[in-house]
Amino acid sequence: IGTSAQAVLLRERREQETPGGAVTAVPYFGGCDILVAASLNGGNVIAKFVELLDSWSRELGGSDFEKESVYERLIDSGMRSLGTDLSVSPVLFGERHSPGMKASVCNIVAGNLSLGCVSSALCRGVVENLATIMPPDTVRSRGVLRLIGCGSVLERNKLVQEHLKRVYELPISLAGPDTSAALGASIAMFKETSDITC
Repeated sequence: IGTSAQAVLLRERREQETPGGAVTAVPYFGGCDILVAASLNGGNVIAKFVELLDSWSRELGGSDFEKESVYERLIDSGMRSLGTDLSVSPVLFGERHSPGMKASVCNIVAGNLSLGCVSSALCRGVVENLATIMPPDTVRSRGVLRLIGCGSVLERNKLVQEHLKRVYELPISLAGPDTSAALGASIAMFKETSDITC
């Protein structure tokens, strides 16, 4: 999860099951395919929320604020509100499989409008949106025992990490600092020279 969000599973190519929906099967090394669920909404949605807060602050007569400190406060306050019943569907940018999708906020009550509740619901919404494309049951039914995460949002945002663990009901290991799709491609090329099993 970085600017956008993706989930990927490996499968043997001989499996005839068509992924369907928003999941794409892409040929991979060693007679395997990767099933790719790609969302247009990830860290870009959280960044838009921070921009909104900055804009509101200036409109109310405040000054620009340090965005890094805002992210830290959003994460910290969101971690204290993990159980909020506020619900955010954060599809600000639509989705490839449904470009007309719109974002929404549901279940608003007087007690869940704190910054922590909104932050937690937004981060959970990013993960839940990915889970609608690559459902947790599908992931677990394929024998996945842990998630390996990479991307700037997962590296820096423990709130997204926590919601990822909760939604997928699996532990998560981070691939390491500064990991990206480029690293994944490099690893794939390295593994191409060795035996790969699906």
